[in-house]
Amino acid sequence: MLSDKQKQVVENFTDNILLLARAGAGKTYTLAHKIAEALSRGIKPEEILAVTFTVKAAEEIKEDAMKYSGNDEVKVFTIHGFCYSLIKEFVKATRAFKEPTVADEIDSGEVALDVLLSAKEREEYKPISDTPILSPKDVFKIISALKHERHVLGYDWFTSGGYKEAFYKLLTKRDFVSDFTAKISGVKVTDYALIDYLKAHADDFMEKYSELLHSSALMDFDDLIFCADAILKRGYIPTDRYKLVILDEMQDTSETEYLVMRRFFGSAKVLLCGDEFQTIYAWRGSSPMRIIKDYKTTFKAVTVFLDKNRRSSENISKACEYYLAKTFGYNADNRPIAPFLTENSDIEVIGANGYEDEARVVFNKIKDYGGKNSDICVMARSNRYIASLCDKLQKINSG
Repeated sequence: MLSDKQKQVVENFTDNILLLARAGAGKTYTLAHKIAEALSRGIKPEEILAVTFTVKAAEEIKEDAMKYSGNDEVKVFTIHGFCYSLIKEFVKATRAFKEPTVADEIDSGEVALDVLLSAKEREEYKPISDTPILSPKDVFKIISALKHERHVLGYDWFTSGGYKEAFYKLLTKRDFVSDFTAKISGVKVTDYALIDYLKAHADDFMEKYSELLHSSALMDFDDLIFCADAILKRGYIPTDRYKLVILDEMQDTSETEYLVMRRFFGSAKVLLCGDEFQTIYAWRGSSPMRIIKDYKTTFKAVTVFLDKNRRSSENISKACEYYLAKTFGYNADNRPIAPFLTENSDIEVIGANGYEDEARVVFNKIKDYGGKNSDICVMARSNRYIASLCDKLQKINSG
């Protein structure tokens, strides 16, 4: 059953809406019902554009929308999938180039490593070992940063040059040099030779990388975004085809991706949704606060907060809200929390000096627990962190 706040989103086809919702607040349920409601009002499946960030989320929204509407014709895209559909449409209409296949970040990184090995043979790139220090995935992250910064500088997919300028701009930004660092035998090593090579040859490196991709009719993930942006900018594809546009997970959407989607907002009612505090993709251009400001100002969007949390207890929900208020400086009173679950226990905050100290605290908590170990869950932000913590726990336990 829809809550009052969810009904505000689902039943309103007069206003553009900004939907802000924490994890567990029923956002996907709301989006699926919005699509079902649009269909019930006579909007055709092909007049609905729904875009989210991951394949899993797209499948979930589509399945739920089909369940609530009985219609299986609505397409739900990832942002890359939608851009790929635009590129295929452009290729079919113009025959400008061959329809591409998408290269993932590993494949793209391996192509880039081939370029670096050629540069090594010419003695332009002089690494400290026979092979580059960085993995294909690490190299692709650097390429992605270069493409995003180049786009900020005003270059688009159909133009050449600009990478050297983008590289020097990135060097002024905090943490970019850390992208050139990898662990070798447990020791962090920075590939300064690669930095020196790109200082002199960034344009040549990127041109050779692009040539190798294009010669095999390949595009990397960033090519999909920037090519689609350039196609739309030149007016090759009409943007007035939708009556409802839904852009989900806007906090993970780069500003370029938002601008691609924004071109389709004009003739449609728009639902922009996500959680501005969940972004982890600032390195690839996500900026939810700027996106929200533009959307609310330009498209006169009304804001709806989903404030009931179906997964979390009241204490945890309130603690999260006030942590965000303290950290990001917004007024938590604007985000009332009324969760379905309650608890009376306080949250204990424990300081730890590194992995080993933290592992010791966790180990003692488990050891002192009165119930079954299978009732205990240890959670962390990344697989790498969990692996390190698990290693320390095993060493403590062996003693």
